[in-house]
Amino acid sequence: MTQTVPARILYVQHTADLYGSSRALLHLLGALDRTRYTPLVALAEPGPLAEHLRKLAIEPLIAPFMQTLWGQLVRSWRVLPFGLRLLPAALAMRGLIRAQQASLVHSNVWTILSGALGARLAGVPHVWHVREVLPAMGGLKRGLARLSALSSRRIICISQATAAQFAGYAAAPQLRVVYDGLPLDTALIKPVARPGAAAELLIGVVGRLHPQKGHADLLRAYALLAPQLRATSRVVFVGGEALGYAGYAGELAGLARALGVAERVMFSGFVEDVPPLLATFDMLVLPAARAEGLGGVLLEAMAAQLPVIATRAGGPAEVIDDGLSGLLVPPQQPGALVAALASLLSDPQLRERMGLAGRRAVEQRFSAARAAAQIEQIYQEIL
Repeated sequence: MTQTVPARILYVQHTADLYGSSRALLHLLGALDRTRYTPLVALAEPGPLAEHLRKLAIEPLIAPFMQTLWGQLVRSWRVLPFGLRLLPAALAMRGLIRAQQASLVHSNVWTILSGALGARLAGVPHVWHVREVLPAMGGLKRGLARLSALSSRRIICISQATAAQFAGYAAAPQLRVVYDGLPLDTALIKPVARPGAAAELLIGVVGRLHPQKGHADLLRAYALLAPQLRATSRVVFVGGEALGYAGYAGELAGLARALGVAERVMFSGFVEDVPPLLATFDMLVLPAARAEGLGGVLLEAMAAQLPVIATRAGGPAEVIDDGLSGLLVPPQQPGALVAALASLLSDPQLRERMGLAGRRAVEQRFSAARAAAQIEQIYQEIL
């Protein structure tokens, strides 16, 4: 009997951090059927993600020539040299694809162009994994949507909200919605024992410090809480400053002082191992100012049986069953957010019910095994 050689899949990742897209990639690779597929990962730079890949027996390929459309870049003169570097980057990626004998290229975020262009030059099929809901970017978004449709055999979207961006650009069979998933054998986190009734309740916010993440809106809402609720709670911001936003942590700290809540707000900076940290929180808030692709941290919090609050913008509305597994509020409306915070802070039974419902939702809809099986089916269709 002839043994089938596993297909070599080259995953292209624009950063080596451990935020949303990187964590989602690790979950996918951990669930991938290695008897059918051999994963290769190209990173634009060394970083924490590389060590986690090695734990999965994947030696990362450092490819500093990659070209990524950062938000700050497209709003400045730097977009011109960026355009001039695209062809050399695509040629270098073609060389990497051929050297690694990749059967398929899988770009893990929408804004990295090197994978798609290099695959096209190498004559290898390409899959684009779209995790973002992008602003117009001066018309560049329309061009990116067209490029995606022309250069990809399939476009995998992590939510209906991300898929909606391709209306008029990609045919329905080309688009697939595959929700990210968690490895449920390790994602179950039992909340740590907390002190009695006088203990502070911790409101966690996990993610890069970036204006679109809504940290400022949460601070304004927190300042509107009844004094007795503030006196027995604390906000914990977890995450470093986003690229191009150096000093934003200082701005948020200044806003907290101006609102009179600075003593109730903590900035922990970047934390690599998030699950144990989630176990110390009493709730998690994702107060995004504009649409999120999905909200992977919501899934991690729900798996940890934490009640969650998120803005009704993009993917989070597809994750949370409002009033059952969490609470949804309009974006950029601190008044609505303060009501949601007050309801959870003042009702321990509600926190427990929502935490249990969230865990059930992750088990039923958002497992890594389920996501990997759907993506493997896409690979099978193409190869």
